[in-house]
Amino acid sequence: MGGVQYVEPEISQASKVEIDVFSELLQCEASRGHFTGLTNNTMVTQYASELQSANDALSSGKPAMVMTYAIKAQGQTIGLCVLRAIEDPTILDLNVLLISPNWRNRGFGRWVINAFREEMKNSGRRLQVRCMPVSIGMMSLLVQMGFREVPQTFGSVRYFFYP
Repeated sequence: MGGVQYVEPEISQASKVEIDVFSELLQCEASRGHFTGLTNNTMVTQYASELQSANDALSSGKPAMVMTYAIKAQGQTIGLCVLRAIEDPTILDLNVLLISPNWRNRGFGRWVINAFREEMKNSGRRLQVRCMPVSIGMMSLLVQMGFREVPQTFGSVRYFFYP
């Protein structure tokens, strides 16, 4: 029997190598308006270093405001996501969700969002997803999944919550 085979992804804390591998894609997507503040290699390298430092702190049992995860399928890293703590301790912000272009449109973004949404729900917290206006595909996915956009009075970042 032929056909499409379902691939169950996995999420785990990202290693330095995994963060570094996605730095180039992060800069490419930033140049397309999907992320702010990452306009050159130096800024992307600094951001990757900050992500790794936060993961190192978490690994040693210290608190960190940022957690970076690798998304894996069929034994390879296909994406990266960053959760960020905000002032409200009942909310975690999905700040970055990045899937390699050749793995997109296969449901991995939906799977990751659902996994974190369930984890937040089980711990009595909520997931907030941050999008830039150019991220039309992500915003459409969030609406399909039942997220609601939070009206903003300033800036261009769009925020979505699951009710």
